[in-house]
Amino acid sequence: MGKGFILFLCVVAAVLGVLHFFVWKTAVLFFEVTGGAGQIALGFALTILAMSFILASILSHRSDAAPVRFWYTASAVWLGIFHHLVIASGLMWLVFPFVLKYGGIERLPTLAGVFFLGAAIASAFAAWNANRITVRELSVRVRDLPDSWRGKTAVVFSDVHLGHVHAARFLERVVTRVSTLAPDVVFIPGDLFDGPKIDMAASAAPLKKLHAPLGVYCSIGNHDLFAGVEKATEALAASGVTVLRDAVREVAGVQVIGVDYRMAEMEEELTPILSRMAFDPTRPSIMLHHAPVAIEQSAKAGISLQLSGHSHQGQLWPFNYLTRLVYGGYDGGLRVAGGLVVYTSPGVGTWGPPLRTGSRAEVARIHFIG
Repeated sequence: MGKGFILFLCVVAAVLGVLHFFVWKTAVLFFEVTGGAGQIALGFALTILAMSFILASILSHRSDAAPVRFWYTASAVWLGIFHHLVIASGLMWLVFPFVLKYGGIERLPTLAGVFFLGAAIASAFAAWNANRITVRELSVRVRDLPDSWRGKTAVVFSDVHLGHVHAARFLERVVTRVSTLAPDVVFIPGDLFDGPKIDMAASAAPLKKLHAPLGVYCSIGNHDLFAGVEKATEALAASGVTVLRDAVREVAGVQVIGVDYRMAEMEEELTPILSRMAFDPTRPSIMLHHAPVAIEQSAKAGISLQLSGHSHQGQLWPFNYLTRLVYGGYDGGLRVAGGLVVYTSPGVGTWGPPLRTGSRAEVARIHFIG
């Protein structure tokens, strides 16, 4: 683990500690937990839960043993449930003055029960929603598209996050769903892997069952870098996937480009990267670029279609509003910027909690209409 990852875990631990204390304080007050033993027991349980995901994350980078995978998954699920408990607690404090004024303090336990039940229902829905793979049908017009591409379809999916939560069985489901769409070409704009220690070759093996006449192409995302980009590339290549790392490939008259994810400002790096390729801006192109950034630079460079992911479109409400702000509205769906068409996938897998409320698990089928 690098220093950056350790610093990230420290920040997350501090935030989780504060939020778990907030939920503890809310539960003690609203459920009228007056006994010292009850408060201590609740506090101890929440402290253990607060640290569980951090410890499981550290272990997950060292081992893929079954107990570690179970612990990591269970702690990730708790993180999603806890997210909704924080929202419920915040709402309870908002209505607290009105309850005191109009309902009486004796109704606080009932109020707490209603809000926490709502959090449990929201969590159950989010788990179901994250596990439901949906198909989005899109029609895209690409300038100067060769006649051989007109009427063809491409399937796009991103952010599978193969790891301790989503394993090969999950990818099997994705591949099966994609295969029913009979695509001519498949694009995966990054984050096939999550980062924890796993057998990458075995996890990616279901991709061997993907059959597309024009090929299956993938770019590198930030979590692929965390997982080990060389091993990730080898595993993908062994599964029949063409990995484009700052490279361009001619596919039946269309330039398919893959650009690696970079931590630095992509706005400054994209133009030089494209200039080093044998890329012709006067001809049609499809670029796999994991993060939906540098949109203006892509348009100026002459890219026809950019396929991205990364944002998960917030994954859990209300983070979808944050990703919309951060990525200027390009955090999900189909957008047009001048002569550039941008599709950002909300992802088919999840990062952290295997729950979704701010978006859906999506596979997109793009119909090329010219």
